[in-house]
Amino acid sequence: MTDAARAERFSENKRAVSMGLRAIVESPADDRLERINALYHPNATTFAFCPVDHLSGVTEVYESLWQPLLSAIENASRQDRIIVSGEYDSREMVAIHGTLNGTLARDLFDIPGSGESV
Repeated sequence: MTDAARAERFSENKRAVSMGLRAIVESPADDRLERINALYHPNATTFAFCPVDHLSGVTEVYESLWQPLLSAIENASRQDRIIVSGEYDSREMVAIHGTLNGTLARDLFDIPGSGESV
């Protein structure tokens, strides 16, 4: 694969992951698991924030990360800040740093719901 083709592939990967994450956040609750399955590899490894930390597999990603976040934060929207893509250990990888904004309507982990913007 040429360098230009590799760069285009990395750009496509970044777009796909960014759009997939946005689709999860913006989808109705009944469609979220389907969106997560469409984006994540069945054996995906995800490194999130504390107390979520390290997750393995789609079910754990849904139950431990997305379901608590999107149940607690109403009117959620996602903004990407940094997106990188490349190859590591013969695998293509994408890493994204972003923010999830909305109203903290219900308790989230050990944070009490406040009705305030987060």
